[in-house]
Amino acid sequence: MYAPLDEETVAIRDLVRDFAKRDVAPAAAGWDAADALPDAPVRALGELGILAVALSEDAGGSGLGPLELAVVCEELGAASGVLGHRVAGLAGSLALFAEVAPEHPVLASSAAGQTRLAGCRAHHLVGSGGGRWSGEVNPARRATTADRLLAIVRRSEGGEQLVLLDPTKGRVRRERRSAPLGLRGIDLGVLGFADARAESLGPVPLGAASRARALTRVGVAGVALGIARAAVAEGASYANARVQFGRPIADFQAISFKLADIATELDAARLLVHDAARAIESDADTAAAGARALLLAIGAAERAADEALQIHGGYGYTRDFPIERLWRDARALSALEGPPEALALEVSRAALGGA
Repeated sequence: MYAPLDEETVAIRDLVRDFAKRDVAPAAAGWDAADALPDAPVRALGELGILAVALSEDAGGSGLGPLELAVVCEELGAASGVLGHRVAGLAGSLALFAEVAPEHPVLASSAAGQTRLAGCRAHHLVGSGGGRWSGEVNPARRATTADRLLAIVRRSEGGEQLVLLDPTKGRVRRERRSAPLGLRGIDLGVLGFADARAESLGPVPLGAASRARALTRVGVAGVALGIARAAVAEGASYANARVQFGRPIADFQAISFKLADIATELDAARLLVHDAARAIESDADTAAAGARALLLAIGAAERAADEALQIHGGYGYTRDFPIERLWRDARALSALEGPPEALALEVSRAALGGA
């Protein structure tokens, strides 16, 4: 159901849009080429309060919610997929951190962009007593650059607990994988711990991990919307500029129909993502809502990037135009955040359970 954004959400959107156009878009191609996302834009977002946009005021956040996160991530994703993805992943980690240890100083420093926090589910880590853990996290995001690792581990007595590891100290192996095709700068690799000391933050409350995952998913869906929006814009710009037979190729139905299809799918995906964000905020159908939003948004991004690349013709396969980076980032989202078949299985289970 369509519901317009309120004034506060529009103000946040416009703030991030201006930041993305001014400080992110001009640098995004360079980050992609270097396969490295610098700390500066993340810290700048922390100073603006954007990293903590979905964190409660009690935990030092902005006190807003999933909808604002989706809107923020769309604006960032339109300029840089990897930066948007970083913010979406951090949002889920911060939310889980706040549920377990809201007064911890690392939570505040991470929300401000001063500590490079990475989160993961690390059931392969084995405790050896005395707060020491051994094992491997593979794949690990921010494998070689994180200052702290927020990990969900299994407790020997059952259930899960949240621990905070310092990968810069002790017997820790940090390896980076080969450069990825898209979302370059994600720093995907392996973290190996050998009897490493970890700080126990406390047991993970029932449903907390699922809520954090749903929040990350709606943020990633926002990133996908941004990539799709940028792809539509690139396709339209090229179609208006490219002239064949004395006319812009936008005048030809074969091209204009492509643009119509991807623009329509983008708008439909945005409606579903915003609806899912509101459902997650009200704690209604959280898991299924996040899966549905992610399934449609990533599909829209892939198809928009693919059709816009086709509109560019042979030039779409060169680095002369931004569309090739958008295409790679869209494909990376699908690979990293769950293949469509896995997401479709989640959605179908929810549908069958409610039938």
